[in-house]
Amino acid sequence: MSEPFKRATDRLIGTVSLADLAEELGVSHGLLRQARLSSSASSYRSPPAGWERAVAKLARERGGALIKLADEMEAKA
Repeated sequence: MSEPFKRATDRLIGTVSLADLAEELGVSHGLLRQARLSSSASSYRSPPAGWERAVAKLARERGGALIKLADEMEAKA
């Protein structure tokens, strides 16, 4: 596989992980895992304060990275 192809496709299929969100919020990965459970589950925990802002920030960063990748690929096409 060509190295530029691998790097480009790695960037394309990369995702924001629960660990990334936990780091952004300053909480544990486990707390977020529990907050994603059904509220009727015995181990459910409420989402941390500020989660909406953190999700928006990470989504904008991811979106920006994908737009940059698209621009780079179009410039080479």
